[in-house]
Amino acid sequence: MTDERIYVIVPQTVQVVYPYQPVPVVESFPMCHGRLIAQGVHIGRMLGYWLAAHEIDYKEITTIVLAVRNSKELAKVSKEIQAVVNSLPFTVPYEEFYDTNLEFYGTENRVHTISAVGPITPEVREFLENSLGHLELY
Repeated sequence: MTDERIYVIVPQTVQVVYPYQPVPVVESFPMCHGRLIAQGVHIGRMLGYWLAAHEIDYKEITTIVLAVRNSKELAKVSKEIQAVVNSLPFTVPYEEFYDTNLEFYGTENRVHTISAVGPITPEVREFLENSLGHLELY
């Protein structure tokens, strides 16, 4: 094990906007444990692919799952993380997963359900403290 960590951010609920109503409708969907596990597998595979594409060998790394309340907060935190990652003078893996599930969400649109950054070192974690430090463990 290393001191590196992967941080995964999940919403407790996601909101879907149905704009083509007389008045746009927003519906909330709770992210039950099974759905969250599936989203975690998706984002884990995306990070794994990123690492393999950059010829970074696999190693055991602790994953920390952090919760946000909803889609709006997920978008805010994700944007903050992206800004920090893009400002660094080196490359840090960052991924977002957008789920598509007409039966569950009632739309064919992609729904942002999870974001992840890492593996990152303790030094890089300091740069992300403002974005991640206030979030609760899921």
